[in-house]
Amino acid sequence: MKFESVIGNENVKDYLRKNLETNNILHSYLFLGTEGIGKLKLSKEFAKFVLCLKNQEENCTCKSCLCYQGGNHPDFTVINEDGNTIKIEDVRNLTRKNY
Repeated sequence: MKFESVIGNENVKDYLRKNLETNNILHSYLFLGTEGIGKLKLSKEFAKFVLCLKNQEENCTCKSCLCYQGGNHPDFTVINEDGNTIKIEDVRNLTRKNY
């Protein structure tokens, strides 16, 4: 089952699973809540499943999942993982990277 490595957040995990199963992926998701509840881990796992080229399983070995697990997937970037705000320079660097 998807998101087994994420503890708690059952309602959110069910919602994201349904989005994946029906291929109803929205253009953006906002993960909010108190610090330490697993937002970052859940959002990263969700991104991995969205980018998966094969079967969207926990231990998939498709090229996309291998790139993601290796930390070098071209379509995945975390901006300001440790901070509270996104600076304009972060966005400029991201747009330079993608064009």
